[in-house]
Amino acid sequence: MKPLLVVLFFFSGVAALVYQVVWHRMLVHVFGATSLAVTTVLSAFMAGLALGSYVGGRWVDRHERPLRLFALLQFGIAVFALAFPFLLVALTKAYVLIDRALFIHGSTSASWYTFSVLRFVLAFAVLLIPTTLMGATLPVIAKVFVRRADRLGTDMSSLYSANNFGAMLGALAAGFVLMEALGVRESGFAAAGVSLAIGVVALLLQRKSGAAEATTAATDACPTASVGASGSPQYPRYVYTIVLWVFAIEGFTTLGYEVVWTRMLAAIEVVHNIYAYSLVIATVIAGLALGSYLIRFVVDRRRDLLSWVAAVEILIALSVLTLLPLFKASADWLITIERSFPDWRAHMAVSAAWMALLMLIPATLMGATFPLVSRIYTRDLQHMGRRIGLMGCLDTVGSIAGAAAAGFLLIPLLGMQHSVLVLAAVNLLLGLAVVVTHPRMRPARRGLVATAAAVVVVVLLVRGAPNVTFVPSSLSAERGVKMLYYEEGPDTTVFVGQYADGRRFIATNGVDVAGTSRMLKTTQITQAHLPALLFEALNGRPARNVLTIGMGSGQTSHSLSLHGFEDIHCCELVEGVQRAARAHFADLSRGVFDDPRYRVFIQDARTYIQATDVTYDLILDDSVHPGYAGNASLYSRDFFADCRARLSPDGVMSVWTPLFALDHDMMRMIVASFLDVFPYATMWFGTNCMNKHVVLIGTQRPLELDLATFRNRLADPGIRDDLAQVDLEEPAVLLNCLLMDETSLAAYAAGGEIHSDNRPRLEFASAKVPQTGPRPLWFKNLIEMTEIADRHGSDVLNHLGEVSPADRQRLRRERRVAELLKRGYAGSLEAGRLLEQLERLTVRPPNQRDAAWRQEMTRVVEGMIGSYRKVAIQADEAMAINVASRSARLLACEALTQGAMAHQLRASLLGANGADDFEQARKLAAYAVELDAQYGPAYLALAHVHAARGEIDLAIQLAEKGAALLPENKIARQTVSTLRHRRYQSRMRP
Repeated sequence: MKPLLVVLFFFSGVAALVYQVVWHRMLVHVFGATSLAVTTVLSAFMAGLALGSYVGGRWVDRHERPLRLFALLQFGIAVFALAFPFLLVALTKAYVLIDRALFIHGSTSASWYTFSVLRFVLAFAVLLIPTTLMGATLPVIAKVFVRRADRLGTDMSSLYSANNFGAMLGALAAGFVLMEALGVRESGFAAAGVSLAIGVVALLLQRKSGAAEATTAATDACPTASVGASGSPQYPRYVYTIVLWVFAIEGFTTLGYEVVWTRMLAAIEVVHNIYAYSLVIATVIAGLALGSYLIRFVVDRRRDLLSWVAAVEILIALSVLTLLPLFKASADWLITIERSFPDWRAHMAVSAAWMALLMLIPATLMGATFPLVSRIYTRDLQHMGRRIGLMGCLDTVGSIAGAAAAGFLLIPLLGMQHSVLVLAAVNLLLGLAVVVTHPRMRPARRGLVATAAAVVVVVLLVRGAPNVTFVPSSLSAERGVKMLYYEEGPDTTVFVGQYADGRRFIATNGVDVAGTSRMLKTTQITQAHLPALLFEALNGRPARNVLTIGMGSGQTSHSLSLHGFEDIHCCELVEGVQRAARAHFADLSRGVFDDPRYRVFIQDARTYIQATDVTYDLILDDSVHPGYAGNASLYSRDFFADCRARLSPDGVMSVWTPLFALDHDMMRMIVASFLDVFPYATMWFGTNCMNKHVVLIGTQRPLELDLATFRNRLADPGIRDDLAQVDLEEPAVLLNCLLMDETSLAAYAAGGEIHSDNRPRLEFASAKVPQTGPRPLWFKNLIEMTEIADRHGSDVLNHLGEVSPADRQRLRRERRVAELLKRGYAGSLEAGRLLEQLERLTVRPPNQRDAAWRQEMTRVVEGMIGSYRKVAIQADEAMAINVASRSARLLACEALTQGAMAHQLRASLLGANGADDFEQARKLAAYAVELDAQYGPAYLALAHVHAARGEIDLAIQLAEKGAALLPENKIARQTVSTLRHRRYQSRMRP
């Protein structure tokens, strides 16, 4: 029967982790994704486990048929799992009422704390029954399984390892298979089926074997004997107390490590999607299972288990500190594996191996402690259930405290690296406490062991003491990025950096969310103005209030403030973003944070939308790429429906949507989900730059705009000047940013799947797309959308009322310019894809540059030259149509400059037609200067050409001119410095 019990407890672990993942996901949609909300849900879940372990241990010692009790526990869990979705509806209603009363309208800190407590109470109430039942399963099945006192350690190892191996499988199954294939709710039902099956088998075993008699026999066999292989020694009472609390505190460090490790890996983008998060959980659980399994070969064969406990705690500290530097190295490793393993399955397999290297050894040591402590602490079988239950209870309570302390105290106060050092120091102290209080270890040996362990750990602590910033390799100083701001918060690492060309950006966990580049400013400005202008032109009145989701640099909020709204509300998940924006983007936010109309809610957007009773005229969703864990929920049909419920009858919603790192089916999924809620939707693309973002705008009736209203509002000096920053201040230019209207958008989305909370298809699909090298998908999406729009006659004129002949001509002219610009950007993207290939070729060592390399280089460089030539021609045609188009002029200048550099590359790297190429490069760069005398990169390109010809003085003059036009560009300054040094060397040469 024992092997079958192990199998049952294995599948109990499988079901338990599926429940945890599924219920946690469903509750996050109610409570939100802030660290406080997530920790609250986790704490409520684990509190139930602790209560169940404690109560279950007391129950089972008095129960005559523990196997029957185990079956009833499984039935209870299954019944609750089947009822959970229905209970969630009632919970959501209660939560919304509390949220409205205490948070949305509350302004005192007391209401915030009260709300936090009530959130825990609600979560605990809905999870109390199933988690208590789950927590009781270990002491109950242990009472059945452990039949002999001298095998207690081995038997507990078997149970604990089997349950954890099952939990590992459950975490992987939920994250990689079940939720994607079945749906979230159905995954919970599948786990309920497993629990029911376990209960049925357990009942059959009970009837067949007569477990009550077996239990009595086991208890009578050795009711009060010392537990030991051959009579392990009895310890003083204080030893049992110390060992029990060592185990509880290790629970604190175990969850603390998991929280900090996950945050470290998330900050450097090693962990950024649902699959990677599942791997982290599975890796830690696998270590616990492996450690518990391996210690079974020792636990009943050694007399001095106290020394083993001490050794395990000290080794945990040593292994954690030794492996800590590898977490930082993961940033560089990520780039390597994404380039080497583009297939997501291979990528995940290699990621799993790397995570095992980082975490498996300490987690394995942690897993060894439960059998060791249970062997020491459980001194007789008569009260085994109570003692195992108390151990599980205290360990779980310690885990709750560890998760909360790591997220809310250690990381914000000390940073992630020093948090690991503190946790390692705790493990060291636990080990030393056991050594010092060991009743049978000689004092000299105690001192020697304690001193040696302390010295080694102190050395490792000192080595790890210098603080390290955890950012992706692409944002490191080695890549030319200057750090302006860095904050490790409970939720996210906030980073403000500056590229060598002077562009600033703000990133959360390595993901750009705002910045000063032309593309990002375009998105930030148009995301505000387009919905506001369209609302007024559609409804004949200005919008009264607005909700913007995501703060970024604060530029979108500033642009909104120019429209005279009565209220501007902003939902931001990460509090550190506002501090970073205030400190480093005042030139973009322009005092909006002090505007009395502006109110920030540091809260999950979904929670706020569900709870608020405010009706908005505009809702702007400026989320993060759906490929990053948790963000896909802001692109779901359910979220769009929640937003529509909070819109006024005339209300408008906009959604920032990326074109990159999403394939055709994923883009259609987003559009189809949006159209399912907003059938009168349009898509807008900023034609002023090579933009990798679009904005979906949903209205509640067909888009019929009044051109006069649109033009008059755009004539407001503040709004016009704001849009002029990105050359979109002219009505005809801004209106022709329309990429697809409702007809072409419906054709594009035809057949697309719906992304919903229960079937989160987008989250899983986008996680399979490599995050590096996004240009091919960006290029394909833009081309396909443009072709569909052309095929279905998408034209802003179809959405305007009476239009004068002059306006019609102007709009048609700008439409042609927009078409040429979009084709030019697509050509630039194709050239950029070739540039990525060129970069990979140029890093090859000189001794490997054979004929095949030369042939490939020639193909790539000539492809670049051809692509940039086409782009320049299209930009030239656009300028011929509208000579005032600065966007066309900038595109032409960029194409000419890049083409000049491609010619120069061909001359310098390949040596073919060298003189002709240099002359062609000079002409192209000179023409760029002629087109725009303020275009700094053209001067730098021209400087490189003249430097290659040996005309150093002229090259320096041109480089100095370029550097003056690009005052924040580090590369420009370096070019001037390099050329001056070259002139100095030539003059010093005899």
